[in-house]
Amino acid sequence: MELDRYRYCSGFFLRNSRMAKKRTQPITEPPQLGYILVCDAVTRDPNKKVNHYGVFNRINGDKLPLVARFAVFARLYGGSGKHKVAIELIGPDGKTADSATPTVVEADCKPEGFIELEGDVTIIFSKPGDYYFLVKSGRRTLGRSYPIHVVIAGTPKGKPNVLRKRRGSP
Repeated sequence: MELDRYRYCSGFFLRNSRMAKKRTQPITEPPQLGYILVCDAVTRDPNKKVNHYGVFNRINGDKLPLVARFAVFARLYGGSGKHKVAIELIGPDGKTADSATPTVVEADCKPEGFIELEGDVTIIFSKPGDYYFLVKSGRRTLGRSYPIHVVIAGTPKGKPNVLRKRRGSP
């Protein structure tokens, strides 16, 4: 057997050189979502450390439509190549909220680095319920934020967020 007629590829010798052709485009991996926060403001100090002010998960209002202004911060890790990353606001019905235009950013990912996406948004909430932010890369969903509860005065608030007493405790 003459080895010069064969190509070594991933542990196998391939006789047909067309089977062992190199890829013309590099393999790209989408980044992974580290976390996403909804807060009042995002700032950076002189050492480029990120500060999140007023992290919340509940928006209270008196009447609809409810206008709210806040900041959204997402950190993505890893990945390789260029990707379009979108952040969408999903409403209680599971669809993109009417008043929120998805934010799309071109991200150049590196396996050893991270990407930070931040922005101030003004949203008009047309109905109460649980909203959340969805982070996507192309058609792939990378993750979502914790639910943001939009509550209007005089409407049922759902399950109370209080600790229950244990039996036998005073």
